Amino acid sequence: IAGGASTAPFTIAGHPVSSVSYLSDRVRVRFDDTGASPDTDERPNVSYDANPGDLRDVPEGQGDVADPAPGVAPQTPSDAAGPAVVAAITGEDKEAQDGTPLDGKLDSVRVTFSEPIQALAGAAAGITLGNSLTVDGPSSSPVAPDELALLVREGPAPVGDLTPTVTVTDPTQIADAAVPSHPARGGVFNGTVDGVRPTLVDAQYGEESSGGSCDSAAVNGLVDCFRATWSEPVNQPNTHTVFSSSPRSPVSVMSTALDDDTDIRVNPGATADRDLPGSVGYAGGGGVADPEGNLGISSGGPIGGTAACIDNAAEQNDVQDTGSPGSPSMNAQTYMMCAYDPDWFSVIAQGGEVNVRVDPSVDILLTAGLYHQDGTFIHSVTSPGPGVAADLVVQSGLVAGDVYWIQITADPASLVQEGPYCANPTGASCEDGDDVPQ
Repeated sequence: IAGGASTAPFTIAGHPVSSVSYLSDRVRVRFDDTGASPDTDERPNVSYDANPGDLRDVPEGQGDVADPAPGVAPQTPSDAAGPAVVAAITGEDKEAQDGTPLDGKLDSVRVTFSEPIQALAGAAAGITLGNSLTVDGPSSSPVAPDELALLVREGPAPVGDLTPTVTVTDPTQIADAAVPSHPARGGVFNGTVDGVRPTLVDAQYGEESSGGSCDSAAVNGLVDCFRATWSEPVNQPNTHTVFSSSPRSPVSVMSTALDDDTDIRVNPGATADRDLPGSVGYAGGGGVADPEGNLGISSGGPIGGTAACIDNAAEQNDVQDTGSPGSPSMNAQTYMMCAYDPDWFSVIAQGGEVNVRVDPSVDILLTAGLYHQDGTFIHSVTSPGPGVAADLVVQSGLVAGDVYWIQITADPASLVQEGPYCANPTGASCEDGDDVPQ
């Protein structure tokens, strides 16, 4: 057949015809995709309004002439277009099925096709996901006729903002509902949407920096904020009242920009407390949501709030506890110096003398002072240089067998106020954590 380039004789119901081409014994009629939604299962009526010269056969053999084709009344074409992936959204189907609280871990992907589908037994195996996610099989959650729900192997930690690609690797396992059916279109879909809600994963106390953020670096030793970390970036809360904190209560929101951290001011204590851990909770609400509008998940109670400076098991030893002589006693081990936070230890004057070696880590100057049980100062020494050990030796004026107290502080001249150190009540060398025993 042959014909002219005019599209006028051809009509596709509901769609403007854009071009016509002739392929041997067929006519390919293209039309604009004007549908508001995917429609590979639609079969719009097709018609041809015959005019002389529009469509004719090609003369074959002697005496044959081109004959014009008759008009064709509207006819419904067969469906030969297979389903294609047109949408995908991540989710948490396992929690919905089990009735357990949401945990912010991606465990499902719901895939939408361009028409109702027939999912064969191997349908889930015929799809792979990006971001190294593993498809464990089909989900038992209810789905629409054009959807396929996949169970995804959970990771060890909440991750809410993954939007994995969806690739149909075996089109024969997914078909449309036509008779005969047609396999799905293979290929990669890149438009997956995040459907997992953000959740609180960590919290740490700190001090407000000059830049207005809550950092773990020391300012004056008084904890006045905490940083709540989410499983993905969120729009910041519009009120501090959706958070709880103990022992320092929230007073205002510091953060304003989309981020996976939220900084909250708290009421500071009266004395240095950088080594004080606590607990933080999120009740839900307050405008916390990811960019897709998925609301924050309540923490369901408090989670641990890490101290700004993680001290060791000797805490709390920030004051001379004269009511409990002998505790905490100094042992030859590594301790942690937190800024503006002295450490107190009890020692026994063996043979009427005290001989303590203090070895700070690199860049720290430490001062060690000896005190009577009643708090009277006796003697002190300071590291002769950053990271250099100092010996506190007192050999006279002490009562053999009596309890005395050692106060260890970071010297104000030290550029670094925090770090590990070791203290040995026998005067022998010890290891402060910098792998250089002194």
